[in-house]
Amino acid sequence: MKSNKTAARLLTYTDVCGMLNRNYKTIWAWVRDGHFPKPVKFRGKTLGWKQEDFDQWLAEHSN
Repeated sequence: MKSNKTAARLLTYTDVCGMLNRNYKTIWAWVRDGHFPKPVKFRGKTLGWKQEDFDQWLAEHSN
């Protein structure tokens, strides 16, 4: 039986850094300081950021 659910898109470091024109050190500093959403982790490894979390953050921080 197939599920109609679609997997949530996860953005990679490369995706996020490219869209924000920032390097990974800046992104991690923002995460550490609470200025950027925390990434999704699985078994202690970072997988990426949920598209909807990124979109919400971007909407809140756009001029």
